[in-house]
Amino acid sequence: MKLKTCTLCRKLFSSDGPDICPICMEHIDAAFQVVRNYIETRPDAPLDAYSLSVALNIDLRYVQALVRLGYLEPIEDPEPAEEPESATGDETMRKIDLARQLQASLTRSVETQEERNPKGARATMYAQDKYGSKQGEK
Repeated sequence: MKLKTCTLCRKLFSSDGPDICPICMEHIDAAFQVVRNYIETRPDAPLDAYSLSVALNIDLRYVQALVRLGYLEPIEDPEPAEEPESATGDETMRKIDLARQLQASLTRSVETQEERNPKGARATMYAQDKYGSKQGEK
């Protein structure tokens, strides 16, 4: 058996199985029963980890562990909400502006590098000017 650290409570335990200690697994099993009953009795309730945690007064780590361990499966929204045209256009313009800023930054960086090392000049490594190259040259 290997000595592992529990991903939830950070305590050491020995196991060949998951990275969750037996005590936390008991809490997860109990949380699963509560979450399952809540989902069955309230099918229209919001089903994200945070809202389940708040509604049931369960630690968020346990709800997230239920999803990670496969007790609960994340569901995809069958009909994604459509964004209004203006929001999509604003988002596209923001991305274009960010891309332009990145390109300008890269261009400035290359220009600065060329100023430091003009073409034809050999780049030197850190402290090479003080100690010389590997062949003992200065």
